[in-house]
Amino acid sequence: MPRRFVEGTRLLIVDDDDALRVNARRMLEMCGATVVCAENGQLAKVAILEQREPFHAVLTDMEMPVMDGIELAARIKVIAPNTPVMMWTGRPNNAEGHEADLLLTKPVAFAELIESFAILIPDRLIGSTPAMAQA
Repeated sequence: MPRRFVEGTRLLIVDDDDALRVNARRMLEMCGATVVCAENGQLAKVAILEQREPFHAVLTDMEMPVMDGIELAARIKVIAPNTPVMMWTGRPNNAEGHEADLLLTKPVAFAELIESFAILIPDRLIGSTPAMAQA
């Protein structure tokens, strides 16, 4: 069975690149997640503060206008300390001092993204990838 998110899994995707944000949302929703998107860290912080139900995880870009992912990850650790944060970037050498729980280097294949969520929030995913099924 392919990987699927447990019903009710809520993810926040933060990226200033419209195409990346929309594609990530579509892929994650196809796997059963409920996805909220924000185009910068400030809007993401507002979404976290105004949520009725907590997000199970946040995926954020590192470099964005208004508030970058490094600052957002640090703020999440204060306002929602139990929410795991995954950061993706095309410039991993600039990621020093980040407070993300997991760092991915762009471009990220869909299978890698799903497996990264499986590491970050293992209790929210069911099924296995084809590689895992063969092992």
